[in-house]
Amino acid sequence: HSLRGGSRHVETYVVVGDTAEEIVRYAERSAGRCIVMATHGWGGVLHWAFGSTARKVITSAPVPTLVVRPGAVPEKPEEPATIRTILVPLDGSDLARGVIPIVKELAKPLGAAVTLARIVPIPPGMYMASPYTPMMTQPYFDETIAAQRAAAAADLDALAGELREAGIAATSIVRDGTPANRLLDLLGDGTFDLVVMSSHG
Repeated sequence: HSLRGGSRHVETYVVVGDTAEEIVRYAERSAGRCIVMATHGWGGVLHWAFGSTARKVITSAPVPTLVVRPGAVPEKPEEPATIRTILVPLDGSDLARGVIPIVKELAKPLGAAVTLARIVPIPPGMYMASPYTPMMTQPYFDETIAAQRAAAAADLDALAGELREAGIAATSIVRDGTPANRLLDLLGDGTFDLVVMSSHG
């Protein structure tokens, strides 16, 4: 189907070269405010999270990049997408927090609810099989995780408060474990329509 219609202005661009490099180069010299692309193209679905082209673009692009999984393509792509819930993973760094203005810009006009998430990683001393790290005692481990959870919850609650002041419904959740795996667990039940996160933390 065609994207042309209404007030939309559509241009096409064809170039020969490295796909990711050319996408980033075009984004650098164009007036576009974001890049939208699929997680996989002709390269197939052999990569763990998304294809090598998408990975390169996400980490190099000068503008925000929206990647769409093949299974998320709507039955009627000509109709506007419905985004009611947004998950925002944060790790406590300023780089990760840098997505908050984008979240505000997206959530408010969409009327979408925002959930801020922090995954507290397991301290490396708990990996008992490693001869290179001292084993952490259970009481100290419990205290460490509890302190990190409390600090993360306080930080997220403050950010959620800022979003609520801006008229956005916002909540926060804190979990512990391996960040990527726990985030995938949160996304597994289909609660969230969109994830907004920084390329680096």
